[in-house]
Amino acid sequence: MIDFVLHFDKHLIEFVATYGVWVYGLLFGIIFAETGLVVTPFLPGDSLLFAAGALAAQEGGGLNPWLVFTLLSIAAFEEYGGKAIILGRFVPIVRTFVPFVAGAAKMTPASFVAFNAIGAVAWVGSCVLAGVLFGNVPIIKNNFSLVTIGIVAISLLPVLVEFLRHRGIRAKK
Repeated sequence: MIDFVLHFDKHLIEFVATYGVWVYGLLFGIIFAETGLVVTPFLPGDSLLFAAGALAAQEGGGLNPWLVFTLLSIAAFEEYGGKAIILGRFVPIVRTFVPFVAGAAKMTPASFVAFNAIGAVAWVGSCVLAGVLFGNVPIIKNNFSLVTIGIVAISLLPVLVEFLRHRGIRAKK
């Protein structure tokens, strides 16, 4: 599993070569499960979106960037459950539990769907676009494992900042 996460680029190329257009269904399933099933927060999200964007940017890469963006935005769209919904999309593990917290907080379904759609499009769009723009830069392409770790670290920064901020507030009291 660790090899799969750290080397998405190589595995994704193999999947496209082996399964052709069926890879869109595989990507859809992974993103849907990672963002909506409580038991699958360990699945790759940001890194997979970046890798899909990078592969879509390659000539003959086998993926259409617009189709990747559209399908995976839909996959990230949950049916239940402002600002926390949208921003929660950008934080691994948190995005898995956002629908349940929104439901427990009795957020109206219409509000949840609207905020969740905005968050899904922003999250998938930014990750896929980053892959399209930067995925073929030689230093990134040759060090994809480090880039994957960096993406995860950057996506966890908001949690760390919030933790430190609240810790500082408690220390002042």
